[in-house]
Order: sequence, then C-alpha cells, then structure tokens
Amino acid sequence: MPRHLKIDIILATNRLYSGYGNLVDVQTGEVLYGPFEIIGRSSRSWPDGHGGRTQNQNTTLDSLHKDGNTPTGEYRVTTFAPNGGSTGRSVETYGPHGVFVLDPSGGDALIAKNNGRVGLYIHSGHRMPDGSLMSTEGCLRMGDDHIKGLYDAVMSVIDGGPNPVCEVTTVTTTVGTVGSLLTEYEEGDPPAGLSQATNVIPPWQIAPPSPPPPPTPHPVDPPSPPVDPVTPHRHLLAIRNPLTMTTMTTTMMMMATVTVTVTAMGTMS
Repeated sequence: MPRHLKIDIILATNRLYSGYGNLVDVQTGEVLYGPFEIIGRSSRSWPDGHGGRTQNQNTTLDSLHKDGNTPTGEYRVTTFAPNGGSTGRSVETYGPHGVFVLDPSGGDALIAKNNGRVGLYIHSGHRMPDGSLMSTEGCLRMGDDHIKGLYDAVMSVIDGGPNPVCEVTTVTTTVGTVGSLLTEYEEGDPPAGLSQATNVIPPWQIAPPSPPPPPTPHPVDPPSPPVDPVTPHRHLLAIRNPLTMTTMTTTMMMMATVTVTVTAMGTMS
C-alpha cells in the first residue's frame, strides 16, 4: 500500500542545541524511523580556502536570508542524490551516503525561498572533534549512520507513494546537546551541486528491475509415431490379391513338376 511520508524535524529555538527528527506515516501517525539527532544551525564563519576564514555577513543568522539558520516551515522532498565524484558535493562535507533535496513550499521556508534560499539539503558529513554535529550554512545535518537509516526506511516503506514531505518546527525548550557555531567546510547557500541534485530521478520512483526470464527449455524430440499394426502384415494382404495368388500357384505347380521329374529319372537308372 503506498505510504505518505513526512520527515518531522523538531529544533530548539536556541539553535546552538541539536534537535531531533522522525520519519512518520502521515495517514496513521506511526513513527517508522527515529528519533535521530539533527541540527539546523548556520555558521559564524567558514574556511576561505587560503588559510583564513570568511565571516558570515548574516550576523544574526536570520533564517529568512542567505547563510542563516534553517527556516521553519514545509518542504517537498524532491529526490535523494548521491555525493562525491562530479556532483560537486564532497563526501567529507556532505557525507558518504547522499542528500535529501528540499524544495521550500510553505511557512518561513517559502518566504526564504523568495529571498533567494531556493533549496536546501538534509545531509550528514564530518563531525567536530568533540563529536558534535558540525554547523552548516542553512542545511539540516544529521549523522552518517542516521541518514543511511532514514534513506533505507523511506525506500523500504514508501511502496509507490508520493514524494515525502518535510516539516521543520521549533520548541523553546532545550532539546539536544550543545554544538559549535563553526564549520570546517564552506557549503554555500544554495548548497553545492543543487542544480545537479535536483535533476536526479527520485530513487523511490524507479521501478525495481524485472526478474530475468526463465531459461529457454532445450528442444525435445517429438515422440515416435505409433507403430501401424497393419504394417507387419502387409505381405499377407498381397497374398490375398487374386493376381498374386494365381502367380504363386503357377510357380508352385512348376516346382512340383520339376521335383517329380527328377525323382522319376532317379528311379529309372
């Protein structure tokens, strides 16, 4: 049965703390995967590629503008795209498994989209030395193992349903653990490789490969035709032919004559 899925993200109002998320069946409310740790915190600065750091011009980390925290609101999950290779998304920055691509569709997320924040990711990637999740430039980050678990859960239960949705909300209470406002990588806003990722066919819409056809059976010789019961006795039919009987009678009479003649000659001598 097709499932309508939602990635439900709850973040702390104080984004210095991590939040949590669940994969939920929209129709039943059943939690299908989670909870998992996740953050929606932007960075104060990031490496400039020359040994220094670039300061974030969005000094308040306003989520409605570029390089701010992750905007709350609704998103469409348009696809899941792998990282590495020619994608523009390094495994160190975005993680080894791939990214969920988010298209803002409601709430502050849609306002931010109109301000130029045209798309974000849910991704993983390298952690800070203390083990905390590294800040981003507006994307949602989770652990490598958790994003793999989330992807596997989506693929195993969606069963032909529509693209998942994602909703990001906040609570005023402290939710998770405290993290850092620094990052070791520049991700960009929009994030790296977004145009490439949006063109990836959603893996949950790809039909599984058809099973291989059964092997072609070897040709079987047709069974031998039944033996005609009349065939072994065809000579008998010939004997019953009146012409054949006359010929055989004449031949037998001649043979008898010869036999008698030879016998008679033997007696005379």
